[in-house]
Formats: sequence, C-alpha cells, structure tokens
Amino acid sequence: MSDKLDELQALLKVSHNQLRQAESKLDTLQDQAADAISAVEEQKQEVEEMREKIHDIEDEILRLS
Repeated sequence: MSDKLDELQALLKVSHNQLRQAESKLDTLQDQAADAISAVEEQKQEVEEMREKIHDIEDEILRLS
C-alpha cells in the first residue's frame, strides 16, 4: 500500500509541476496576444487615417477640376 501511495504522491507532484508550467505558458501567450491585438488596433487606426487623408485629397482634386 505504501508503494502505491508513494507512486501517487510522486505523480501528483509531477502533475502539479506540469500544471504550473502550463499556467505560466498560458500567461505568456495571453500577454503576447494582448500585445498583438493592440498592435492590430493601432495599425487599423493608421490605415483608417490614411484612407481619410486620401479621400480628402481626392475630394479636393475633384473640387478644383
């Protein structure tokens, strides 16, 4: 019985270590995802501003034609 208990306790320890590693990796990936989402939002805003500027230039060209 003691051997089985020792085996289960060792398995539990290994499992807890694996869980901590998986949680750490999850935290890292979530941070990276948040950074990526922020970068996408910034780029999206930049593209929209460029489109507006181009539209304004096109409108001015039409007005002057």
